[in-house]
Amino acid sequence: MTSRRLFKKEAPARRQRLDLKYVPASADEIQAVLAIKAIGDTLPEGYVAGWASTPDLDLYRHVVVPGAFNASIQSKGLTGPKGIKLLIGHDRDRVAGAIRVLETRGQSLWIESELNMKISYVRDAYEAAMMVGGFSFSVGFYLEEYEFKIDANKEEYLQINKGELEEVSIVPFPGNPEAVMTYMKEMPDDGIYSTMAELEKALVADGLVKSRNAAARLTRAVKLNYKLFEPVAERPALVAKEKIAALSTLIGDLKGLF
Repeated sequence: MTSRRLFKKEAPARRQRLDLKYVPASADEIQAVLAIKAIGDTLPEGYVAGWASTPDLDLYRHVVVPGAFNASIQSKGLTGPKGIKLLIGHDRDRVAGAIRVLETRGQSLWIESELNMKISYVRDAYEAAMMVGGFSFSVGFYLEEYEFKIDANKEEYLQINKGELEEVSIVPFPGNPEAVMTYMKEMPDDGIYSTMAELEKALVADGLVKSRNAAARLTRAVKLNYKLFEPVAERPALVAKEKIAALSTLIGDLKGLF
C-alpha cells in the first residue's frame, strides 16, 4: 500500500502500554558511540549524536524497518533548501542547527548534528537536556510504503517499509523510546554570553544579584556607562582621574542593587 501523510514520531499525548523487547547494541553500534567520544575534544560545542530511528515497536504500534529512509536521505541530502532539517520539537519555525551525519548503521538510523548555540531557544533546549542527562530524537516523515502485520500476541501493528524523511527533531518524549541521544558535547564555560538575556540569567545563577529585575537594572547601568570600561591606555591622560572618580560613584550606586 502507498500513501502520503506526514508522521511525527513524538510521544502521543496519551501513552500506550507496550511490551517492548530489549535488544542489546551490536558491536558496530557500540563502536559508533565510542568513536564519537574518542574525538569529542575536536568537535564543536553543541554537538549531539544518537539514534534517530530504530526498528523497535513504538508507542503508536509502528515499526520502521531498517533503511526505510535511505532513499530520501540520498536524494535530499542534509543541506540546502530541500535538505533534511534538524528541528526542536517538530516545530518548523524552530530550526536547531545542521545535521552532519545521517545514515543507517546496523538496524538503526544514526544521527550526528551540530546545534547552533547562538540561537537562544536552541541553547535553552541544550541546557535543559544537559541537566536531565540528555533528550531523545524523533523523526518527521511522509509515509510512502507500509503494511499491517500481526505480532506474536495476535495484535496488529503498522510496518513502515519506506518513508520520505523531512526532519529529525530533538524532543524530551519520543514516540520511539529507543531513539535516544547518546552523546552531547558540553558547552565551554568561558563566561562569554551572546545575548543580554543570557548574561542576566547568569548573574542570577551565580548569585551576583537576587532577581532577574536586579540583573536587568545592573546591565542597564553598565550599558549607560560603557565608556568607563574602555582600556585606560585609550583614554586621554588629562581625564583619567575624572573617569576613575566617576567609576567610584557608579560602584557606590550599584551597591544598592545587591
